[in-house]
Amino acid sequence: MNEVVCGLVYPGVELLKQYKQEVEQYESQRQDLANAEILFDLPVTVYHEFIQVQKELKGQEQIFTIYEEQKVFQKPLNI
Repeated sequence: MNEVVCGLVYPGVELLKQYKQEVEQYESQRQDLANAEILFDLPVTVYHEFIQVQKELKGQEQIFTIYEEQKVFQKPLNI
């Protein structure tokens, strides 16, 4: 059972890293657009869906951080 869970979770850790990089790129682009809007005295656009994605990604990071910490903890115990 443990192997099955690890086999399913570990690709999730890798995907999370990939998604985090993508979200960071989008955040950089969003910031550039916001700066341009401010420069031209336009109202700054709020991307509600993107904010939601960032919140969900943060939650997933917390979950996978706990998973990684537990994995490190279990190694010395040979569980």
